[in-house]
Amino acid sequence: MPFVREREGRWRTCPTVDLRQLAGNGRTRFEVLEEFGYTRLPPDERDATGPTWSRAAVEHIVPAGFVTDLASVPSVLWGVIASYGRQTLPAVLHDTLYAAARAARATRARRLRREADTLFRTTLRLTGVGPVRQWLMWAGVRTFGSPAVVVPLVVLGIVLLGVGVLALGGLLTAPPVALAAVVAALVALLVALVVTSVEEGSDGRARLRPASLGPLLGASALVLVAAAPIIVVIVVTTLVRVVVELGESPVAHPGRPVEETAPTARITWSPLLARVPVRAEPSVD
Repeated sequence: MPFVREREGRWRTCPTVDLRQLAGNGRTRFEVLEEFGYTRLPPDERDATGPTWSRAAVEHIVPAGFVTDLASVPSVLWGVIASYGRQTLPAVLHDTLYAAARAARATRARRLRREADTLFRTTLRLTGVGPVRQWLMWAGVRTFGSPAVVVPLVVLGIVLLGVGVLALGGLLTAPPVALAAVVAALVALLVALVVTSVEEGSDGRARLRPASLGPLLGASALVLVAAAPIIVVIVVTTLVRVVVELGESPVAHPGRPVEETAPTARITWSPLLARVPVRAEPSVD
């Protein structure tokens, strides 16, 4: 179940993705320079270089020219989970599948996003990402990739954080009001999760899917549990970045946009366990 790229008319496993960094609009984006794909199907053939696939056997293709932000991780969290690394190829594939889902109607788009999230977690595991990072990244896309869930989830997190801070500080003077706020925020989140779990099935009918609701509940719980330490990291990192990034600005040559003068980068996916040691060539006497 590898990532593959076309070479000499056949698709072969690929350890790299070629990207061009684009600058501007306050976001770091990358353009895919050469298409690659992913398949769960067994290889059609095998030659001296290893297994090969036909184009028909490649289930998902990321086209050249596709623009991605890699893993959609806020830069203040890159010290914990970077936007690139072992997760690069899975993240670019995930962005491609989400882009395709935007063209579908709402109930079908929900199913496509859920399937993309599941495949994302699978490919993270296959590229050597550890279980903690796998589940955190999956929980992030499963919740924040569902538009109806974002606002109530954030509101519940803020309410829980506020009530917790007041309680620890001995300033919680109206416990019934605090409890009512928590319950109201929790109910709003549950309603959003149920609505988001209404998906279109293979029969074209939209209905509540337990297979969607269960993972959404789990992902939301994981995000709320991880929120407290993440907030600490965000605050500290933001303060440090404000100082470190003083005076920085985009660079462009006169008469040319920044995008055309940005560097080209090759980002390599190569899990440590998959690296093949280089063997020394025998000397010729």
